[in-house]
Amino acid sequence: MNRIRARDRVQSVINAAARLTTGAHRYEHVTPLMRDLHWLCVPERITYKLCVLVYNCLHGTAPRYLQDVIKPVAVTSRRYLRSTSSPEDHKIDQFICFSDDFVKY
Repeated sequence: MNRIRARDRVQSVINAAARLTTGAHRYEHVTPLMRDLHWLCVPERITYKLCVLVYNCLHGTAPRYLQDVIKPVAVTSRRYLRSTSSPEDHKIDQFICFSDDFVKY
């Protein structure tokens, strides 16, 4: 099963749970129900969970096995702004390392 189909199936289950929780009918729009329940759609939920995971790893509150995989990578590049008086005034860009892939932080 490909990822998109799996994501759509999970979203369908969440939609059914929202309708069941609120007592809505089958053909009512689910977006207002999700908003009232403060629930996220699957893509937003994945993004939120990933952000929380990275935050916890960077602040030392995640399990050790995750902290070993997700960690900041020191000085990979510098950008100097014309508005700064010296290169030391500029902050160094931070990157997060997921094994061998780099994601800008």
